[in-house]
Amino acid sequence: MRGEDRRRHHRAAGGALQALLAAAVAALSLRFDCLAIEGPAGTLRAEIPLGLAGARGSSFVLSFMHSVAKLPVAEYFRPRGGEIQLYKTVYKGLGAGLPFGDEGGRVSLVDGSIVIDGLDRRFQSITVSPSSFTENRLEVGGRRYDLYALVGGGGIATLRISRRPVGEVIFRGQTAKGVLQ
Repeated sequence: MRGEDRRRHHRAAGGALQALLAAAVAALSLRFDCLAIEGPAGTLRAEIPLGLAGARGSSFVLSFMHSVAKLPVAEYFRPRGGEIQLYKTVYKGLGAGLPFGDEGGRVSLVDGSIVIDGLDRRFQSITVSPSSFTENRLEVGGRRYDLYALVGGGGIATLRISRRPVGEVIFRGQTAKGVLQ
């Protein structure tokens, strides 16, 4: 390669390397919404990636057997601006502690279940007291977690949204015990 050709080649390679580095820095500055699960005394028990911060489609489901009605309940949540939004609930019948009346949203009957969709209730955190007989489960991205086992067989579980850099999520991965699958 002649001197001028070599300089052009090096400039082109240098430009490509700068573009690659800029793309890597931009990608690493992206943030993931994660579901942080704290056990008793605020100890972090799990942190599960939900998706890119602000992206549509990232959600999770809390399901349990209602302690009084003994009927299954599923509540659907998603991150919204650092908060947790309840957008849908599904249950099998009426009873003490189950929604009824003007809950907002659209009510329908689907396969024998009452579905309330289109809700917009927001929470900074959700506190759950899982027990073995209420079968508290968490589902994220097709994976199911036993909340009772996750918090160590008793006590309070607090769920909140945390934001982590995408690089940290990729390299650290998901931290959770009590996976059912």
